[in-house]
Amino acid sequence: DESLIGKLPEQVHVHRTESLDFFRVLKILKSLSKPATNGNGVPLKSAGIFSKTVRYLNNLVFIPDNRIGWYPFAVRQARTLLKQQNFSAIFSTSPPNTGHLIAMKLHKETGIPWIADFRDAWIGNPHAVVSGALRLSIHRRLERAVLLSATRVLVVSRGYKDGFIKRHPKIDPEKIFLLPNGFDESAFDGIVSADKDVFTMTHAGGFHNERLPKTFFKAVSILRSRNPDFAEKARINFIGPADPIINDMASDENLDSIFTLNGYLPHSQAIVQLRKSAVNVLILANKPGHADVIPSKLFDYLGAKRPVIALAERDSEVARIISETQGGLSAEPDDSDDVAAKLELLFTNWQAGVEFNSNAAAVSQYSRQGITKKLVDHLQEICGIKTASNVS
Repeated sequence: DESLIGKLPEQVHVHRTESLDFFRVLKILKSLSKPATNGNGVPLKSAGIFSKTVRYLNNLVFIPDNRIGWYPFAVRQARTLLKQQNFSAIFSTSPPNTGHLIAMKLHKETGIPWIADFRDAWIGNPHAVVSGALRLSIHRRLERAVLLSATRVLVVSRGYKDGFIKRHPKIDPEKIFLLPNGFDESAFDGIVSADKDVFTMTHAGGFHNERLPKTFFKAVSILRSRNPDFAEKARINFIGPADPIINDMASDENLDSIFTLNGYLPHSQAIVQLRKSAVNVLILANKPGHADVIPSKLFDYLGAKRPVIALAERDSEVARIISETQGGLSAEPDDSDDVAAKLELLFTNWQAGVEFNSNAAAVSQYSRQGITKKLVDHLQEICGIKTASNVS
């Protein structure tokens, strides 16, 4: 969302570079064709051939990812900046993992302390599966080199840390810290009331082959068939691109009359939609690797202060956070009857006018302001600057 760039403080300087970016070429080719749209003019093929082609090339050709063409330009620009002024720390975040290779090169050349931050897993990422023994071996070596070289490592979930330690026993676990994603409290300023006339279930974001709303649609259909009030009041609101298969899934469950696909919305408008909803929907796949994934949208859902229905495994990080924050209910991602039962509980509360209250203290730990303070502490600590957390 380009609108978020405007929130950067004036003292933050962004230096852009060129890149041998095959991904950009694909985007140009995509723009030359007119994608199919729904009745509202919303593109339907954003998650189709284009995304599948990018995913295929990313997994089978580019190492570590399709941003590797950025590496020489970023290193050259960074060297120029390092000659012009002093820097206290290097910070890299992924995806893309190419960013860590750039930072590692600069760290080795300068000795400047470096934090490697992982918002997604490198190996074991269900959205970027590494295929083939040789490629997997190369990725493991690169991952190990980054973890060994970095002064400190930050991860968004406990599962990522466990995976690093299991794959690379020589890594010091004491230098790996948990720093989750979060939500911007200021984005939720103002009073936006939930619609009291209809029970709107909103999902923000796109889908892919392993994570589809089929079980959710089936659950809504089941509940409509047995609960006349729900059948009258229920509405499904999706924000983001979708493959035509999403519309077909809704049609298969006879949900066309209550299903709306809005297409992409600026972040501020998406937040308003979340605030107006009765329930916000999060869907994970019941596949290896997904239990450790924490979609960033979960934190916006928590910030919206509306109950969340999460289709996530019982032992997943998402289910843990939902339970910890009392932010809603979790249901097994492949069990439509379980999802329907949890939806019915939420609908019954909504219908009765029961006010939803999550655990404010638990939710507040995921505010972006608090998380940024923790990041500042990490940066100060690797630079040898005393912080409130390390002063006895």
